[in-house]
Amino acid sequence: MKSLFVVLFFIITNTSYGDICSPDPAPRFSKYSKPQENKPITSIFIDSSQTRGMTFKTSSENGPYGSYITRNLDYPRYEKVFEQLKKDYPQLKNRGEAHITVLTPVEYYCNFKPAGTTIKQLEEMIGPFINENGFKVNFSIKSIGSHQVDEKETFFIIVDSLDLIKLRKKWATLPNNGFKPELFYPHITIGFTDQDLHSSQGVIKDELHAKDYRYQLNINP
Repeated sequence: MKSLFVVLFFIITNTSYGDICSPDPAPRFSKYSKPQENKPITSIFIDSSQTRGMTFKTSSENGPYGSYITRNLDYPRYEKVFEQLKKDYPQLKNRGEAHITVLTPVEYYCNFKPAGTTIKQLEEMIGPFINENGFKVNFSIKSIGSHQVDEKETFFIIVDSLDLIKLRKKWATLPNNGFKPELFYPHITIGFTDQDLHSSQGVIKDELHAKDYRYQLNINP
């Protein structure tokens, strides 16, 4: 009986891990991804001050969701956006930090790990890239985005970054199984009503699928 349990556990575990590498479902459109006729637009303000303490964070934990790379951001700038959105969504919660995911756990687990590339090898390319890139890794803020799955809802700032795509192209020179550096939807998660939503649920966080036309994002001078 014990050996049967072990076999079943192995099958279930490996099936669940394999599922995360399955193709994502067709993209959903946010229900607010079209202009809302005769609806008021709420202004959301964000500080234009430069982001300080630009750092990359690497996680190399076990499991399919344990390894990833983010660019960490100064949280207070984005906390102000969170507090403004909470006026419309009092139940909104967040993780108390801000970041842009540059390499997702799924990308590492499904594309790099099977080819023998370690997260440390990817991390070691960041420093030289920053030097080559003039000691900057810029991004531009585009708009407020939102997405919904059933009763769950998530909010984020949609951003654009040629620099981060260039870094991902550097990573693509390492052995990998089908990594696509330009298949990238950079964003900064602001909050969610229940849990964050991801591409495995058909959630694409770009302006085409997810720009929230109820809000106008304004950058304070």
